[in-house]
Amino acid sequence: MDRPRELEGRLATAQQWLRDGEIDAAEREAAALCTATPDDAAAFALHAACAAARPDWPAALARWGTCRARFPGEPTRWRLGLASALLQTGQPEEAEAAFAAALADQPDLIAAHAGRALAVSRARPGQAEALWREVFRRVPGRKPPGWQLARAHALANSGAAEQAYTLLRIALDEAPDLRPAHNLLVRLLIETGRQDAASRDLDDGVLRAGGPASPAERARLQTWLGDIPGARASFAAALDGARDAPALAALFDAVPQSFEVYQRGEIWRALRARLAEIPAACEPRADCLRLRLNLALRDYDGFLTGFDAAVNLPLSWAARFARVAATLRGAAFPDFAAPRIFGIGLSKTGTSSLGRALETLGFLHAHFQNPFSNEILSEEDFYLFDAATDTPVSMRFEMLYHRFPNARFILSERPVDNWLDSFARHLQRRYGTSDFAALRRRATHRNHARYGADFAGIEAALYYNHPGPRAAWDIYDNRVTRFFADKPEHKLLRHNVFAGHGWSELCTFLDRPVPAEPYPWTNRSLA
Repeated sequence: MDRPRELEGRLATAQQWLRDGEIDAAEREAAALCTATPDDAAAFALHAACAAARPDWPAALARWGTCRARFPGEPTRWRLGLASALLQTGQPEEAEAAFAAALADQPDLIAAHAGRALAVSRARPGQAEALWREVFRRVPGRKPPGWQLARAHALANSGAAEQAYTLLRIALDEAPDLRPAHNLLVRLLIETGRQDAASRDLDDGVLRAGGPASPAERARLQTWLGDIPGARASFAAALDGARDAPALAALFDAVPQSFEVYQRGEIWRALRARLAEIPAACEPRADCLRLRLNLALRDYDGFLTGFDAAVNLPLSWAARFARVAATLRGAAFPDFAAPRIFGIGLSKTGTSSLGRALETLGFLHAHFQNPFSNEILSEEDFYLFDAATDTPVSMRFEMLYHRFPNARFILSERPVDNWLDSFARHLQRRYGTSDFAALRRRATHRNHARYGADFAGIEAALYYNHPGPRAAWDIYDNRVTRFFADKPEHKLLRHNVFAGHGWSELCTFLDRPVPAEPYPWTNRSLA
């Protein structure tokens, strides 16, 4: 547009201030220009860029949204700004779509390739490595430490621990206080059985005075190391210092791993009270956290009231909250007659892939944890979800059969020798050892049990109360076979993706049309 010379000069000056790091001055002038020239797209874009530079990501998200609404046909850089704000406010799926739209305009835009890889890293970690490999191919020479860290996460989630470790060391050589890199480094050391090295790095690299870790991150890492008392002390320090929604959300996510079931209600109420003290803001994580806290506390009336009042929820969360609200407002709750689907295979039999397939078919699904509270699935959770999978379900399948008369059950399977190898690697990654006797002892130690005594009991019943993994497999398989021997055939599907089973078998069993997309196979490299 044609601007008067004075306004042109003011805009150029404000843009220079932003480049020089004088954000407050640039933002004040940008706001004034938006008022003086309400049809000037450049002024509104500058206003959004100032919020991102601060960084005030909720404000940036709102301002980029205003830009898109007022000035259709936005340039690619606006899409990048909006995508970055979506990513930083905890909306990776929406960010991925925005970065993809930018790439549709400019396929060689490196920032969009990297942003999309970051978004996928957060939304679907197991699928990000191919995207990062492409980013690294396009950018020769030294890569930013943040990219190296993100790719290390992708490698770690695809089972390439040593490659991830190498990248982390490179990133930390260039950025010694890169906090998430220290966190991942400790996790990888634990997964590869180097607990002593992990403890040293935790002390020297993460927990040192003035070190890079926040108390919430310390609590999580101490939990990984089995230091539950230390984790609880770090959590208390973190709660005392938490002053915004993201900090409280990080604490909320950490609670189930460090505290027993009987302790969590009091902690969640404290988090909810602290959240109420924070001034209301255009912050998706605040509304999300408030609703998740109400669900964790089983305060369903509070959840419904909050859901009706929420105006700023990420789309991915909003859809799930809406499904739960509809269930709670149904003619009956709990509804014992409602159809349910329960995946009752043991860990490492394709349960994650089954869960993703059920989501693709439109079911509200929970895998291992309640996705709202991060707790291990409990009996009350089964009323909220259409489908549930993994060990907390396997443990209870007989009870679930009798409680939900219209439920169907899916036993995911694989060749037992193949499972034994995969299960050993799973234990190694999770606990730093696959020694069955050592893990049996660990499960009985109240200060070493991640997710508390309830989950330790589930693992004991399915695995550690048996002589070894093969015996555990055989006993569980016989248990399922005996139970369903006199039940109607339509109640149980044996599903083996390792033998080629996929949509055809699953959709026939569930009376659903076959989707056009390939059957998902998550964690393939970790299998």
